[in-house]
Amino acid sequence: MCLQELLFVIIWNTDKECNRRRIEMKIILDPGHGRYGNPYPPQKGFYEGTQMWVLANYLKEELEKYGFDVVSTRPDINDMPSLYARGALAKGASLLLSLHSNAPQSALDTKPTGSVVYYSLEDESNKVLADMIGNKVSEVMSHYYRGSMIKVSPKGDDYNGVIRSAVKNGCTRALLVEHGFHTNLKDSEFLISNSKLQKLAAAEAGIIAEYFGFNRNKEGEAMFRTLRYGMAGEDVEFVQKFLALHGYYTGPIDSSFGPGQGFLNAVKSFQKAEGLTADGVIDSASRAKIFEIILTGSITDSAQMEELMSKVSKMEIELKKYVEYFRLQTELRMGIEMQIQE
Repeated sequence: MCLQELLFVIIWNTDKECNRRRIEMKIILDPGHGRYGNPYPPQKGFYEGTQMWVLANYLKEELEKYGFDVVSTRPDINDMPSLYARGALAKGASLLLSLHSNAPQSALDTKPTGSVVYYSLEDESNKVLADMIGNKVSEVMSHYYRGSMIKVSPKGDDYNGVIRSAVKNGCTRALLVEHGFHTNLKDSEFLISNSKLQKLAAAEAGIIAEYFGFNRNKEGEAMFRTLRYGMAGEDVEFVQKFLALHGYYTGPIDSSFGPGQGFLNAVKSFQKAEGLTADGVIDSASRAKIFEIILTGSITDSAQMEELMSKVSKMEIELKKYVEYFRLQTELRMGIEMQIQE
């Protein structure tokens, strides 16, 4: 393999590919209820429907910075579509995120606090993203995470109408986030602050970007992440193609780390065959082994593997410096090809 081919392989999940793929990835944001839906008892004049609309607008702006195509179910604050209409917008989307704040049975009960995330019973792998979002929301709002949950209707399907509709329209990655309790004084004080909602939106967008493989460091450079069951992104697709090429994986190349297509077992089989910890997690050791196989074939000596892992880490750092160069070169080449065709 020549150096150019190697560079292409290692920067698969950096800007050159991400820029194109991100544009194709659509996220639906659903600010719950209507403008005056569910008043905040401790904060007169504030409503769940209004504050979640404000949060959705901040979140849309943050997600678009990563290149996601973001659509709101309530573009105007006065919009109040049906639950089915909201979910129907998720057709062809990678994620539907319904934004809410919680309340106990009695609005006079001000003690309950904490966030919770509901996900569809159709796809257990969504618990990974639900946990990531829920823990981050609770961290930013300074309360505890009540957990990621499935809520089942008497009919045996998803209880939440917007999730049920999204699933019916082909989007099984549908989550409903309860951002604390608007009956709680501390939680409601957070939710009526625009600056705090902006901070929350930035944190949620960062988690979603990380989940889909668009994580960035403080300098704005692409980062390599550890891949686990339930994640998705172009880096997952690369490993799927690598394992398929080497006979470990026969399922679809769909950029998703499960469920149902056998990718988790394929990763474990590869790790076991290569003397790695067969835990199904693509970490730095597994990534180093993949790069090593691409380069030279198989290495069994542990000292050599350690040395290679160190070299791979240094190589990743150096290659990030060339991302912009490769992007510009690609644009230049495409421009030349278009002129030739004309």
